[in-house]
Amino acid sequence: TSTGQSVTLHEDFWNQIDQLVTQVYNNENNYKLTIGSSTRSTETQISLRKGYCPEWSLLLDTMTEEQIMSLGWSTMNSKIKAKNNGKGCSDQTMTGAAYGSSSSNHLKGLAVDLKMDIECPASTKSKSGWENCRKNSKVYNIMKKYASSYGLINLDKEPWHWSWNGS
Repeated sequence: TSTGQSVTLHEDFWNQIDQLVTQVYNNENNYKLTIGSSTRSTETQISLRKGYCPEWSLLLDTMTEEQIMSLGWSTMNSKIKAKNNGKGCSDQTMTGAAYGSSSSNHLKGLAVDLKMDIECPASTKSKSGWENCRKNSKVYNIMKKYASSYGLINLDKEPWHWSWNGS
């Protein structure tokens, strides 16, 4: 791109991102949007999901990792609670890594996570933090200004996550 970044994405999505990053750079006083994460492997998704819910190992005696990854976060958490005396996963955002692998746009090269200019908490207990991020982040507000022109939609629980369909 015009800002010197190199990322791997689905070709059509890459074109959208490249054009958006270039327009922001040209129209916003050479401001550089930085992509922190783009296409991920299944192994990385599994690792991220384990990080959000270490308790998932309780299911491995009855299910494979692939089966666990195919579950939505709420279903997986309910199964863990049933095996763990009502204790489930920690209260974290239901991120793409937490959803089933087949639904992650990162696996398909159809999502990016931008590096934010302010702290944007991932915990679901930090809704006021998300609101603060949306209100005060230059990155988020630049994306809000330009993203729809390129068919990009924000995942409401992650101010940093932009994809072709908002998930």
